[in-house]
Amino acid sequence: MEYYVGAIAAFAFNYAPAQFVLCNGQSLLISKQQQLYALIGKKLVEMRHLLRYRIFRMRL
Repeated sequence: MEYYVGAIAAFAFNYAPAQFVLCNGQSLLISKQQQLYALIGKKLVEMRHLLRYRIFRMRL
């Protein structure tokens, strides 16, 4: 099954399947997640010269 870039999905385990990242506030390298950064990264980068951006932190 294919998902859209930036899709949020719930899983019944505590790790991210292939091609997913956990929504736990982690910092990602822009160079390794270019599609996701193009979609949401510009709103999450604090300064333009940074090489990383943060994923949202979601809790239940």
